[in-house]
This record gives sequence, structure tokens and C-alpha cells, in this order.
Amino acid sequence: MTMLSLATNRLLLRPPEPRDSEDLVETIVDPGIMRMMGTIPSQYKRAHADAFIARARDLQSDGPECLFAITRSNRLIGIIRVDPRGGHRFIAYWIARTHWGQGLMSEALPAIIAYYFATREVAEIYADYFVDNVVSKRILEKNGFEKVGEQTVHSHYRNEDVLEICTLLTRERFMQLGHVPDKAKASS
Repeated sequence: MTMLSLATNRLLLRPPEPRDSEDLVETIVDPGIMRMMGTIPSQYKRAHADAFIARARDLQSDGPECLFAITRSNRLIGIIRVDPRGGHRFIAYWIARTHWGQGLMSEALPAIIAYYFATREVAEIYADYFVDNVVSKRILEKNGFEKVGEQTVHSHYRNEDVLEICTLLTRERFMQLGHVPDKAKASS
């Protein structure tokens, strides 16, 4: 298994570590984050974080799924992952409220996409967001994602159905925007 870290100007994107459990619980239980996620347990506990991190550490190989802790000053401030669903690849992410409005997700997202396109033979990546998540909409549009559909899904935290917008980014569009898939930025 290859353990990779990706560096951006202000962030280190790395595999989650057991020491991240406390930061994970503290940040993800924010109602502003949880209401924008579809399947997270509404009572997220340390045991959930420990299990999530244990599973995530097995995903850092060259398989179809990858997951990185978004860290700043050696503290977990978010998660970004690509996983297979229904024959497609979907990217999902969140960042702690204390780091909102600083452009950090706009910095992390293209780094992960570039890494994923450079290390996997895929032509496209999908992302979806709840219709009321205007920040994710802007981040995805800024990175070249285009709307391809919508569907109603159930939000466990909200305990209601929510309209979800599905977007798509092709490798070609990503490169047209000036991004270059680059394996050299990854370090073991």
C-alpha cells in the first residue's frame, strides 16, 4: 500500500491517522456540515471516527477509491474523497466551519482531482451537492464541474428528502482550465 501526501500552498492532504479521530469528531458534528451530508450518522461519536479512519487507511493504494485528510498546521480540518458509485467516480468533501471562507477547499479540490486523473484511467469525475449548498455549487463550478442532472435523496441528519444536484468534470475540461494531472506533486 502506498501512503501518499499531497502538498498545496497552505495544506497537507494526507491519509487520515488515528490521532485525527478527535479533530474529526469535533469538526464534523457541526450542524452546518452535517446538514449538507446525506449519510453521516446524526450522533457521530469517537467510535465512528475510529472506524472511519481505520477503513480509510486501507484506501490509499491505486484502487478506485481514495481518501485524504485535509490538514493545516498538522490538524485535520476536513476530508476529501473519491469513491465509486454506480460505475462512476464521485468526489465528496467537507471542511471545518472555522476554515470556511478562506479558499481552502478551492485549493484542496483541484489538487485531489489532478492526483486522481494522473493515477487512474478515468475520463470523468462526478460530484453532487444539496440544492441549498451554494458554497459547494460555487466551488464545483470554479473547478469546471457542470450540472448534468438532479434527484431527490434522503438526508439522515435532516430526516427529510432533499433535492441533490449532480455535476460532472471531464479530464479534458479540467485540463482546458489550466490544470495538469501531475504525479510529481505526490510524495510517499
